[in-house]
Amino acid sequence: VRSKKRAFAITASVTLTAGIAAGLLLPKLEYLPEGNRNLLFGVIIPPPGYNLATTTGIAEGIEDETRYLWARDENDIAAPDEPPRIARFFYVATRARTFLGAVAVTPERVAELKPILSKPVFREPGTFGFITQPSIFGRGIGGGRKIDLDVSGPDLDQVLEVANRAFGKIAGLFPRERGHEWRPRPGLELGAPEVRVIPHRLRLSDSGVTALELARTIDAFNDGFRAAQSTVDGKLVDIVLKGHNRSVDRTQGIGSLPIVTAGPGHTGFISGRHRTHRRAHRNPPPRTIPHHHSGSQAQPDPAPGIRH
Repeated sequence: VRSKKRAFAITASVTLTAGIAAGLLLPKLEYLPEGNRNLLFGVIIPPPGYNLATTTGIAEGIEDETRYLWARDENDIAAPDEPPRIARFFYVATRARTFLGAVAVTPERVAELKPILSKPVFREPGTFGFITQPSIFGRGIGGGRKIDLDVSGPDLDQVLEVANRAFGKIAGLFPRERGHEWRPRPGLELGAPEVRVIPHRLRLSDSGVTALELARTIDAFNDGFRAAQSTVDGKLVDIVLKGHNRSVDRTQGIGSLPIVTAGPGHTGFISGRHRTHRRAHRNPPPRTIPHHHSGSQAQPDPAPGIRH
């Protein structure tokens, strides 16, 4: 090309056209492959006030409804037109929630057990729950293709009101009938509040205590602090530092936990204002929907209607 302007125009037009085409043809961003892990794991969260006998009864009801699928041995393989056989089924019932899991005799058909297990789980009134096939790349329960919506603030009633409105909009935007799953953490009622401890840095400095030391002390007296890991008989064992089992039996007891200071003696932890935190946790969307598309769908719609 003799003209520099014409050469520049041709180069710019080709580059622009290629960029636009690449942007239009670029697929939606997606998480790592889910894989086909031979495990279905579920969590059932009953309404507040349920005792251990009731939650155990719910789990036993699920057990009874799936009993006809239990395999007699590893050679008990279902026909292609029948539901897959369950090689192992387990549940753990507590007052707050119930965990259950199932493993299929035929690993590649384990996903077919999900609607069978979900039906009795969601039949209980006022009960939240989910059944998921854990990802081979996921971390923790429901890790991987999930979206977290956090609602936080200083006023418990206001946070609860906003969280309920947000949960209603999420349930409408991502209906369970299309394969979506969601659960509130810790809940949408006042029966299971969370307490966030905000350190007073000036008082900590005067006492010679860091925020990390304070947090570890509260952990130790709550459910234990993992101090280290050690190998015992070829197995990795956690070394956990725990306080007395009855150190704190109610939320108000946090204010009387002993804190070791830099000087002689101890000082009690003085609690300040409580800040409540709620999470509307949505479990992995159906595998047919890209994770990027699901996240962009949740971004614009709920915000205007739930803003307080």
